[in-house]
Amino acid sequence: MVGFGNPRQPYGALAEKTVAPKGAYLPILEGVDPAIATVLGTAITGMSVKTAAGFVPGETVLVQGATGVAGRLAVKVARLLGAGRIIATGRDDDQLREVRTLGADAVINTAVPDEALAQVYLDARGDGYDVVLDYLWGRPTEILLRSLVPQSFAFPKPTRLIQVGETDLRGSRLVVVP
Repeated sequence: MVGFGNPRQPYGALAEKTVAPKGAYLPILEGVDPAIATVLGTAITGMSVKTAAGFVPGETVLVQGATGVAGRLAVKVARLLGAGRIIATGRDDDQLREVRTLGADAVINTAVPDEALAQVYLDARGDGYDVVLDYLWGRPTEILLRSLVPQSFAFPKPTRLIQVGETDLRGSRLVVVP
């Protein structure tokens, strides 16, 4: 039994057999219940918030990609850990409404033009984002990072960006000091 990522298309994790690239899999320890092994990946979310992000109760958390399974879990985990404010992003308004019921204080639809998205990030940040859990990378995060660049020489508090799920950056921690 192995855990893996990046299977060859069109096969996925629900196929009886699949092909995963060399280095994209790890053996599951003998004796681990397969049902437990399937949910271990979601534990990464909790660990990312608590350890990699250095989360402190009361902080503001932005979850990029909150309409996916891991993102929804991140919203719940952040709320359980005592986040002061949670902002969730996604591309689907119906799913974003559902995410609000999970504990998000505000939602951002990323399926808008670049300039509009940058402005929404600015408007939603309030006193700043303490922690960003990013399940998207790409365009939304690029726009977010640009929106964090200060317009003056004032040095607001830093934003800790935790990028989760990108193969090249798995487990990385980037501290953005605007």
